[in-house]
Amino acid sequence: MWTLCILFALLLCHVTSPAPVIPAPWGSIQGIDMEGRGGRKLSGYLGIPFARPPTGELRWQKPHPHPGPGEGKVFVADTVVPACPQDTAMLGVTAGTNEDCLTLDVYVPATVTSPRPVMVFIHGGGMLYGESAPYRPFKLVADGDVIVVAIQYRLGTLGFLSTGDDTLPGNLGLWDQNLALRWVKDNIRAFGGDPEVVTLFGESAGGWSTGLLIELSRLLDCEADTDKKAVECLKTRSADDIVNKTNEWMASSGFTNTIGVRVDGDFIPRDPVELTGDEQYVQEIGMGDIDVIIGFNNKEGAIITIASELEGSPMEGFSDAMMFTSILEHAVKQYNNGQTSTLLNAVVDFFYRGADAGSNNSVPLDALVNLFGDMMFYAHTVEWLRPLAAQPHKGSRYLYVMEHDFHFNRNRVRGSHHGDELWLQFDMVFPEDSMLPKLNKSMSHLSEEDEKMSDLFVKIWTDFAKTGNPNAPLQTALGGDWPEFTSENEAYLSLSLTPQVGRDVMRDRVALWLQLVPQIVSITQRQEEQPAPADSTKDEL
Repeated sequence: MWTLCILFALLLCHVTSPAPVIPAPWGSIQGIDMEGRGGRKLSGYLGIPFARPPTGELRWQKPHPHPGPGEGKVFVADTVVPACPQDTAMLGVTAGTNEDCLTLDVYVPATVTSPRPVMVFIHGGGMLYGESAPYRPFKLVADGDVIVVAIQYRLGTLGFLSTGDDTLPGNLGLWDQNLALRWVKDNIRAFGGDPEVVTLFGESAGGWSTGLLIELSRLLDCEADTDKKAVECLKTRSADDIVNKTNEWMASSGFTNTIGVRVDGDFIPRDPVELTGDEQYVQEIGMGDIDVIIGFNNKEGAIITIASELEGSPMEGFSDAMMFTSILEHAVKQYNNGQTSTLLNAVVDFFYRGADAGSNNSVPLDALVNLFGDMMFYAHTVEWLRPLAAQPHKGSRYLYVMEHDFHFNRNRVRGSHHGDELWLQFDMVFPEDSMLPKLNKSMSHLSEEDEKMSDLFVKIWTDFAKTGNPNAPLQTALGGDWPEFTSENEAYLSLSLTPQVGRDVMRDRVALWLQLVPQIVSITQRQEEQPAPADSTKDEL
């Protein structure tokens, strides 16, 4: 049974002694025993390479499986390893960066008496940032009695640069994730895990790569008459130079997320929303049999305030009408084939600002947060889930909204921001150079209410990982089961310390982006395609 969770997220432990050597098919692996918050204990196997270093001629190629330590040798997996190359000013990194970064961490309960369900965590960061080290799953492993695997994958230019053809098709970070999952399938039984009961969970993000190869070639003296020659030249440049020049170009050009997942005809054969609506494709890949929980936090859009908060002025600048309009126009382009539209701008502006639409009046912070959350997270989530629920399926489909009032947001935008649920699942301490501790040091500990929410959240997730059914910890509060999301009811769980079942999540806001805006786009296109009427004027003379 495979299940899937999608969440819209320095060693925090005391190392006590070496853990048992694992005789895996890949090779023998020595880990360490670890102790986390509340005295929770587990065994950790850190920095296991699942792929050969993607350097030299292997740069910008699909990952090649790592052969293991060799017969008679033991791989010592007791140290945090470098992150994949990235701009470290954003999240910071624990142990530096290196192209030799395709590794995974395995966390095992202190005692394993029977094959345990496996949860594989894929870190977020917009395909640009992140690493596995900060995410220490003591509570998931010790309390939930599951095995957790955290993986690393290539980021930014090194993971998602594309020429749009066979020269460099892109999506290499996704191929890294795929190979890591194959490693888990082949080796997790040796750790006490069940390779047939695997749950994927993580934070999902992405963008699109546009024209970057040309700019990188120019900035790194690799201009050539073909993309293939430019790529071969760029393979001779250092990873640091590539990352730095990418950031330099993005900053100067105004593009902040031009690198990411693309439809390549291979890993992603067609647009993901189109694929989920293709019944034959869904059945062919077995998606109809996979259990799914997908959800988001009720204040996802508050992520847009982070930059201002880091500068010491938490809300300054976020009432500016020009900033609101800029985000609005970007949102409209997403749904209008990349084109601007005065009509759509006016409609969306009125939806969020009412009678202030079109004015220079200050914008309520909630309007900005809602706009950003709706177009980045909420509408896309429902758009993806609806066809999965409508098609024949054996697997369960659940939708939730995290409504918990985190204590560290009570002087900010109250509620659950982007990534906040990770603090419920993991013992997390980010490096000192990370923006997150600077943003709010109180995030490094949970209040009593947050701890209770963490207990409930971990129980829901680990029960789901074991059985595909998350209902046991919810039945008393709900007076029954959390109903699945179907085409008829579109049920969702409002998740807090007093959970409730709702219908038609954020109904009007989702309908704006999935119904009204597409209708206006369609009508406008039809009008533009109609031939102009013939001149009906007559010469009266």
